[in-house]
Amino acid sequence: MAHDESNEILARLSVNFERRQYEVFSPNFRIDTGNPQQGYNGACVYDLYANTDEGDVSLVGMAQGGIFHIYNDRTIEIIGGQKSTEGGVDICITGKNGDVWLTAMNGGGIKIRGEDIVVDADNDLTLTAGNNIKIKADNKVEIKAEIANCHAKLGNLCGDKMSFMGGAFASTYVQAAAISAGNGFVGGLASAAGTAVGGPVGGAVAGRVAGSMMG
Repeated sequence: MAHDESNEILARLSVNFERRQYEVFSPNFRIDTGNPQQGYNGACVYDLYANTDEGDVSLVGMAQGGIFHIYNDRTIEIIGGQKSTEGGVDICITGKNGDVWLTAMNGGGIKIRGEDIVVDADNDLTLTAGNNIKIKADNKVEIKAEIANCHAKLGNLCGDKMSFMGGAFASTYVQAAAISAGNGFVGGLASAAGTAVGGPVGGAVAGRVAGSMMG
């Protein structure tokens, strides 16, 4: 027998089972306390174990490592506030010194529904999607910020007035020409300048502007 195997057997034999209490109340429910067998978070402090006649299992307990766990093979339902006054807090989930995670696995979704929904971040709010982000409002969408940027290859989110030419000539008599000039920077600027002056002089201005910027 290998030395490591001998040490493992001795460690198992040295585990103290005297503190363990194991009570069976029915074929479907039992309580296990002080089980010294090690799990991923240490030995068992207590476990409430139940199973249905079809074999679905429910487990509530605590490990020596400090984790309190709730496992269930089927749906977990939490309902509060049946007799609460309107406007109170019925369910509160708080993480004192760490993150709070909600994870839906195997293609499941996460839905949050209420009359009003507020997402409040003291610092940054980040939305990341592998495909699309959709925002729909029956009335209006408001964005208030010191700086608002849109980085996209295609789309109409920014609008004509947010293009380079529209912004450069905003509130001037060449604004309309700058907007209609499109994304061609050199040609657009030349066209805007020529249109603003007009006539033969405008054509000469456009040619000089385009020539000087291209050459």
